[in-house]
Amino acid sequence: MSEAERGALPEYRARSPFRSEFGEHRHPVLIGYDGSEASRHALAYAAGMARRLDRWLVVVHIWQANGIAFVPPG
Repeated sequence: MSEAERGALPEYRARSPFRSEFGEHRHPVLIGYDGSEASRHALAYAAGMARRLDRWLVVVHIWQANGIAFVPPG
């Protein structure tokens, strides 16, 4: 019986998106924060998610001055 008859997934769908020939990729949890109440709740949720997934938490702090949004480099 062939793999298609057994219902096996094609190779491109069976692989994890977090694995490659170089090993496992561990993508961080990324959150944007602007100081608002909604972003504080999102930050708390993202922190819990990062803890549960054992991933880094990356916080991007955004503010607006004179109608132009700035994101600090680095």
